[in-house]
Amino acid sequence: MPLCTRAVVRPELLVITGLLLFVSACFPQRPQPLAADSMVRMGPAGTPKLVKGSHLAADLEGTSTYTAARHNGDHGEMARLFLAHRADLFKLGDLQGDLRLLDAKCDGLGHHHVKFQQEVNGVPVWHKTLSVHFDPRDRLYRVDGDYLPTPLSVDTRPGMSEAAVRAKALQGIAGAGAGWKVEAIELVIFATEATAPRLAYRLTVAKGLASREDRFFAADTGKLLKSVTRIHK
Repeated sequence: MPLCTRAVVRPELLVITGLLLFVSACFPQRPQPLAADSMVRMGPAGTPKLVKGSHLAADLEGTSTYTAARHNGDHGEMARLFLAHRADLFKLGDLQGDLRLLDAKCDGLGHHHVKFQQEVNGVPVWHKTLSVHFDPRDRLYRVDGDYLPTPLSVDTRPGMSEAAVRAKALQGIAGAGAGWKVEAIELVIFATEATAPRLAYRLTVAKGLASREDRFFAADTGKLLKSVTRIHK
């Protein structure tokens, strides 16, 4: 009897093993718990306002998609992959449709900062953004922002025209007839802690350089929802 025998590996087993390795590289299993040095601080909307740690995306290292994005210096894609990987934590659905890349830049210390604007069908959610930060070694160490859980169920078809809303723009402003004008108008999703998200027109009205307001009107009824003074002297 020989002291040892050579194992015979069946070709189909090699194929299956290769497929398993490929799938595990491209599609990692359920996220591992965040490292002990990580912390999560939740915001009023039920989404994290701050997540930080020394290497938050450690369990994505080695996956083909994340490695490719890192090789290409695509920090926006790295950020999206991480947010999708931790979708249960960040309460995000369709990242491609819900988050639009606003900015991706590198500072003087070699840190990369990626900022997303939350949207619904291409309409921005007012003041709702999410930022992801990488250190000089491309380790993801911080996510911060103020945004709403997705998907958001909001009808983005306005019931009123821009012209109709412009006619309401200056109502209620003292001395509105003396030099006030509409500088800009856009559709936004307006939401507060007390009210559900709804479609609104945001109008910037101004009087010279001394006075400027953002005024939000419901896109279906024309009701004034909020006024925000930007400059007042």
